[in-house]
Amino acid sequence: YIEENVKEHGNDENVKKWTGLHYLCQAKNCTPQLLNTYFQHCFEAEKFEVIKFTTPLHLLCRNENVTKEHLDKYMDVNIKGMTHMDEDLQTPLHYLCRANYCTAALIKSALQFYPDAGTFRGGTAVTSHIHK
Repeated sequence: YIEENVKEHGNDENVKKWTGLHYLCQAKNCTPQLLNTYFQHCFEAEKFEVIKFTTPLHLLCRNENVTKEHLDKYMDVNIKGMTHMDEDLQTPLHYLCRANYCTAALIKSALQFYPDAGTFRGGTAVTSHIHK
């Protein structure tokens, strides 16, 4: 049922411009396997290139159940996802680094897809983790 629903409606957007992937990424029961199912059957590899708004990866990084496997699965289909900024000019890495559940392994996994994260002047995502 999930595969058929994803194939048919996976890229449909609601008024918030959210797709099913947005909701999946914030769900407590989101697993790397569910992400894989979504990506296999329906995913327009991030049409979020230029627009500044909350991407599914922003939500995944805010999900207290996020794991290295989640990030790796997501980044398999969108290598640039960690660099996207939302309306508040925050990247998914910013949200991940500020979270109480953030671990060194999660930051290391995220940084492999955004190696320039620590090179910006001012407050970076990584420094926000160090100062919490």
